[in-house]
This record gives sequence, C-alpha cells and structure tokens, in this order.
Amino acid sequence: MLRSYFANVRRHEASIAAAEYARRKLDAANSPINLLPLEILVAIFRYATFTSPPLNYSDSWEKRPSLFSTWKSEDIFFSITLGAVCSHWREVALSTPLLWTSFKYPLSLWEAKKASRHLLSLYLQNSKHLPIHLSLSFPEVFAENDYWHPSVDHVLMFNSARIQSLSILSPPLRWFSFLNSMPSLVNLSIDWEGDPPYTTNRLPLQKCHSLSRFSLNGSQHGNPRIIYQVPPSLTILDLSFVPVDHSIKVMLRCPSLVEAYIHEQYNADGPQDREWVKKWFTRPVVFPCLKIFLWNRLAHNNSEWANIFFEHLRTPVLETLIFTENQGQVWDYLTDELSFMGHLPPTLKTLKFVGIEYINFDELEFLLGHNSPIENFSACRCELRVLTGIFQALLPPSDAPELTRMPRLKSLSVDGCRSGRAAGWELGPRVFEPLITVLERRLARGSTFRLELSGGVDWTPDAQARLQGLVENGIQLEIVEDMEPVHWLKSN
Repeated sequence: MLRSYFANVRRHEASIAAAEYARRKLDAANSPINLLPLEILVAIFRYATFTSPPLNYSDSWEKRPSLFSTWKSEDIFFSITLGAVCSHWREVALSTPLLWTSFKYPLSLWEAKKASRHLLSLYLQNSKHLPIHLSLSFPEVFAENDYWHPSVDHVLMFNSARIQSLSILSPPLRWFSFLNSMPSLVNLSIDWEGDPPYTTNRLPLQKCHSLSRFSLNGSQHGNPRIIYQVPPSLTILDLSFVPVDHSIKVMLRCPSLVEAYIHEQYNADGPQDREWVKKWFTRPVVFPCLKIFLWNRLAHNNSEWANIFFEHLRTPVLETLIFTENQGQVWDYLTDELSFMGHLPPTLKTLKFVGIEYINFDELEFLLGHNSPIENFSACRCELRVLTGIFQALLPPSDAPELTRMPRLKSLSVDGCRSGRAAGWELGPRVFEPLITVLERRLARGSTFRLELSGGVDWTPDAQARLQGLVENGIQLEIVEDMEPVHWLKSN
C-alpha cells in the first residue's frame, strides 16, 4: 500500500515537471525576441558577436600587440554563449556560418585552467565555406611540431585556403611555411613581443597573391634578419623595427601602395657603400597611388639607403604625411629628405607630427611656409616647445596683409604634449592661450575652423570667453574635446 502511494507521488511529480518544462518552452517560444523573424534575430546575433576594432596603422608599434591582451573570453566566444541560451538560439547560431568566421585567442587564455584551443576546430567547422579571420597569440614556450594544437592542426590545414585575415603574435617558425597554403589571405599582421626567432628562411609572402594589407612588428628587443618578400598586390604596408634597407626594399616591391607606415627602424642590414646602394635605384621611385605616408626619421641618420631613397622618391597624389620621432633623440633632416619635402604635390592636405622634439621652420618651408598646401595639421605627444613654436609661427606679422604660414589651414589637432620626460600633460594655459591668440589674429568673419584637443584641457574662464567672442563675431568655430563637441562654446 505504502509502496503504491510513493509510486503515485513520483508519477505525479514527473507529470508536474514535464508540464513545467512544457510551460517554460512555450513561454520561451512566445517571448518577444523569439517571435522576431529569423533574419532579424540573425542580424541581432551578428551585431552582438565580438569584432575587434580596426587597426590604426599610424599608431606606434607599442599599441598594436596590446590588442591581443585586451580581449575577454566572454566576448571572444560569444557565438558559443548565444547557442547555450536555449535550443532555438542554438539552432539559429549553428545554422548561421557568419557567426563563426572570426576566432581570437589572446595570451590570457593560455594561463586559464581550462584550455580552449580546441574551440578553433568548432569555429572552422561551423563557418562552413565562408572566409575566416584568425587572431592567434603564442606563449614563449610552444611545441615546435604544432601549428596550433594536435587535435586541431589537421582541420586548420584543411581550411587554410579560407583564411582571409590572419593576426599572429610571437608565432613559431613553422608558420612561415604555412603561409604558402593561404591563397585567399588579404590581411596579415605579425607581431613579436620578445626576440624574433633567428632564421635565414624567407617569409614566402610572394605566394600570397591576394595579400593587400601587411603589418610587421619586428620587436624592439631584437634585430630581425629575415628577408621579407611581398607580392606587388600590397596596398597597405606597416613596418616596425625592421632594418631601414629591408623597409625600403619591401616598398620598392609594392608599386600599388596606397598607405605606407614605416615606424621605428634599425640601421641598414646590408652594405652602406653609396655606389652599391645606387644599384637599387636606376630610375625614379614612383608610387602613383600612395596617399598616406608615415616615416620615422630616427635610426637611419646619414643612412645611404634613406638618402638615395628620398632622392628618387616621387608621390604625385600624396594626401597625408606623418613624421614621427623617438623620445630622447633629435636628428637633422637628411638633405634628400628636405629635397623630397620641397617637391611634394599640391594634393597634400594633411600634416601630422608624432613625438617631435625639435622643429626647424626654415628647413620645412614648403610644409609650413606661405606656399604650404596644408589644410589640416595635427600634433600628437610633441614637446611643449614644439607646440609653442608652431603657434608662434602661425601668428601673422602685424604689418603683413596676408598670412605668411600655412594660409590654407582649416583644422588643428593637439593630442597631448610632453616636457622632457613628462608625457601626457593636460593642456593648460601655456598651450591654449597662444593658440587662441593665433585664432584671433588669423580668422575673420565667415571663416571656418575646427579645433580638436585630446588629453584633457584645463580651460580658464578667460579663454572660454575669448573663444565665445570669436563665434559671436561671425566665425564658424568648432571645438572638439576628447571626441565630444564642447557645450560652452555658444554663449546663451
């Protein structure tokens, strides 16, 4: 009798649990988000799936590897998280290959207790036949015989032809030969945080016929002696800590460059004899499509490679020129650098200085003088004396009827400054008061000007009142502080 009673209780409890499960399933099916059309739900999932921010090639090398360490696992593997919410979402996620086309594995995951490298296989399989984008980091100690993980390598090799974007941090040498099997590779970024491995092997990039963007950070800790060969299809080139002769040789192989960023460089790896170097330059070096050019002037002072390169360099459609320097070193411009700047095209509209500690206005007459085509000028982390010198130079003489320096200037951007070893100073009266005087002397009614300031600005009431006065006098002035328009510019 008692046994039959408990059996009935268990049967009723099972019925209640089944009814509760059915109710929850019905509630989930009738929830607003599950009533959305499938294509709307897929669009929401695509928006929610983590994508890394676009690489800013004009940033210094030190900002780029940090991208590998800022990703969070809950963001990186969000496609898996979506599929764990309910059976309907799992079905949608698994049937949407686009949600599985981007796989990222930061260094922080190597230290996690639960390894997740095998998840790459899941992403490769679920992305079906779509192009895939991989961002992989490798620890200092890595198995020499593995590409990624023994359980994944065969799947990775089988799908290598689908790899369209690849970012690898401190990769083992075995990856050099693996690049041969990536004919669809369009974007490639290679960074080393420690010493690059010593090898005489070549990066076989000339076989990546679809490659369009190539970024290489050779590491500040070592001088890479790898010979880099690249296909002529490259349109964006970004090199850091590469010998100056290697950097120039790579550029010479890329006639279709649209953007070139040549950051910190080492001394030339090969011979410096001028007659020997000239064998590489039998005709003018013309980049007919180059619109953005960043050049770090240090570590190649008196380099015959840099001298002869600039002697032959022609950029007929250049729009943006960026000069950078390393902190603590100041060099004079090379003669042929100055000659190159004296023959820049009228298409040049934007000039940017990054980390500049000294400036000679007489040397840079074409860029800063009365014939300057520059409309947009930017100074990032430059010395305070450089900023004040620029503002002083922009002041028109009281007896001059016309502007004598950069007469076409329409916008000015200041991203922090430094004095000696102190960097990131807040912009105070010593910076912006001379700048306001420049605006008062240069701008007339109907003029348009944009001022961008970053790094914090310590406005004084007097400075705000002077800028408001410019607006009241009919000047169309826009001020953006830390990417937000200031609210006080137009007085009530």
